[in-house]
Amino acid sequence: REKVLSRLERGEAPLRAPEGCRLRLAFDEIPGEDVLQVCGLRLGMGERELLVEKLHLKRGQKVALTGANGAGKTTLIRALAGEIDPEEGDIRWGTNVRLGHYDQHQRRLPFTGTLFETVGGLLKTPHRETIMSYLGAFGFGGSRADQGIGSLSGGERARLHLLAVLLAKGNVLFLDEPTNHLDRAAVEVLREALQAYKGTLVLVSHEEEFLRSVTQHTWAVAGGTLRSAAGFAPELALEMEEGAAQDTTRPPESLEREPQPSEAKKGLSKNELFRLQKRRQEVEERVAELTSEKEALEGRFMNPDSVVTEDWRALHERFEKGNVPAMKPVPI
Repeated sequence: REKVLSRLERGEAPLRAPEGCRLRLAFDEIPGEDVLQVCGLRLGMGERELLVEKLHLKRGQKVALTGANGAGKTTLIRALAGEIDPEEGDIRWGTNVRLGHYDQHQRRLPFTGTLFETVGGLLKTPHRETIMSYLGAFGFGGSRADQGIGSLSGGERARLHLLAVLLAKGNVLFLDEPTNHLDRAAVEVLREALQAYKGTLVLVSHEEEFLRSVTQHTWAVAGGTLRSAAGFAPELALEMEEGAAQDTTRPPESLEREPQPSEAKKGLSKNELFRLQKRRQEVEERVAELTSEKEALEGRFMNPDSVVTEDWRALHERFEKGNVPAMKPVPI
């Protein structure tokens, strides 16, 4: 067991939020009806670029910003927040806007002192119980409240930065992957706070269920462009990617020809489409089961008592190789 432990990579244990904790997000000023308007925006991303013809954000909207990794979500948020300059285009913010921006890659904190002093300064309250409650929700309860900010690890700095953004009384929030470094209890605290939040929100997250429970509008980034839609539409980015792929493989109009009668009959029948949709649903359910099993195994690894209670060799082999039957390939 000591040899197995020596080979394991040490990681930061997820925080445990106290039960019954509530996070209230408030702001002092109410912005105008039109919070943000964007026109003809072009952003450089190395050899690629992102084009946003028009974008309109209204007061009170809660938007899910979706798209594959590397599509340009973080670049767009940083440009809207004024952290990087666009190559061209117009970004106009409305009146009385106070923006709070959480960047998943940012680890620098613009303040010194202890955690208690920092959160107390943001809350502007003399009540120690309130300050300790917020600190505890993000994993800094007890004696850790008197810890200096300079001694925090990367994950701890990210959590404190998120807490600072949430408590800064912004009436517009840009949150880029805020659930990273949070356990399930802390995610629930954040979810309830964002659901009750009366301001405007643009949210990026890899957790689809979290996005679905908080947002009511979608901005999808794919193929170097952006489209918006009412409601939560996770399939929009995928449709845009498929459309972009078809455009790149489609021959020029001069080379296109009318399909022959024999070719028009090669489409899938209703029964074949039904079988494919059913198979896709089965695969998605299986992927969800495997993901749940993986999270359960990781939780058993993180449990300090597992050194005594678990068969580490069997647990490690199951985690590495997977103790599940192989899935059949999905027909395309």
